Amino acid sequence: MPYFTSNSLKLYYEDTGTGPPLLLFPPPALGSSPFIPQQEALPTGIRLLTFHPRGNGYSETDGKETIASWADDAAALLDHLGIEQAALCGYSMGGAPVQDFAIRYPERAACLLLLCTFPEVNTKLLEKKIGLGELLTEKQWTGILGRALGTTHSARTDIEKNVWGTAEQSDSEAIRRLYTSGRHYSALPKLSSVRAPVYYIYGRWDPIALPYVNQYKAVIPHARFIRISEGFHQLPTRASSQVNSIIRSIVKEEDAPHAD
Repeated sequence: MPYFTSNSLKLYYEDTGTGPPLLLFPPPALGSSPFIPQQEALPTGIRLLTFHPRGNGYSETDGKETIASWADDAAALLDHLGIEQAALCGYSMGGAPVQDFAIRYPERAACLLLLCTFPEVNTKLLEKKIGLGELLTEKQWTGILGRALGTTHSARTDIEKNVWGTAEQSDSEAIRRLYTSGRHYSALPKLSSVRAPVYYIYGRWDPIALPYVNQYKAVIPHARFIRISEGFHQLPTRASSQVNSIIRSIVKEEDAPHAD
């Protein structure tokens, strides 16, 4: 299995396809599982990268997992692969390190694809969902968490099993630390400094993402918003054909030469 080193830790990564690089960020505990449909459909024309955050799946932990360290590890992966700049795609809480990366490594973010994510946790629903994840991992019930996440993400048995396996392989405390860090993280104070193109992709029926549409509009005036008409929250797996088409179109547009 391929690994790279960040802060003396061995972190597992996946690198598929050829073309402009797109770095995918999953939520905690899922590893690359939610992006299996993208890895299957998009390797021609796009180089898809993803990695297991510290303490998740096959990656080592140092007991210091935060949103900031997640973003730093992403920069280390790009360094390892000799990639100066990449498009970034964050799904759900995976959007937090994407936004942190764009704020702190602005020259390395080609564009941001934010999939039903949030700039901070400021709704009761989202706070309760993350709190449940913290509770389950605090009690070392990552198997239960993995089965719940696998069932909600896909009807495909292989994806469900991949989710379960990644969660059970993960360090419970590391996942809890990421949940806690994500619950307290806020990109809002500095999001207006982001100059890279931003695309916010959300499902019409997603109760988690909908409250954040106007918040993003207020702080990133140049952002573009794409609504998937029949989508809920689990867009990469439950609305994969639409998501794949959107990703392909955005990466092609952003990779094309632009007039000054």
